Amino acid sequence: MSRAIIQDLDTLKQRLAPHLRRARKAVVFGSVARGEADEWSDLDLVIIADSTRPFLERYRDFEGIYEVWRRLDLLIYTPEEFEQMRAERRAFIEHILQEGVIVHEAPAEG
Repeated sequence: MSRAIIQDLDTLKQRLAPHLRRARKAVVFGSVARGEADEWSDLDLVIIADSTRPFLERYRDFEGIYEVWRRLDLLIYTPEEFEQMRAERRAFIEHILQEGVIVHEAPAEG
């Protein structure tokens, strides 16, 4: 990964941080993670967070993220949902795990 990409990801981490307080983990994937983003690129972001809300209502907890990036493809899963998909070896999750860059990780509880 080039220095410019690392610096951009560090800046992105700083800008996302205030909006990710409720998340356990956030992973950027796609063109931004690969360092191939241009002015038209969206930000592909998976957030893993505890939630009792239905899938489509979880976005309310992270609305501020839309201020960080002009185009956002945001997916929010509970830890259990994400782990289940990983255990099922779903191609989409495998792709995220291979190319994704962690931009937030809450300290381990305990």
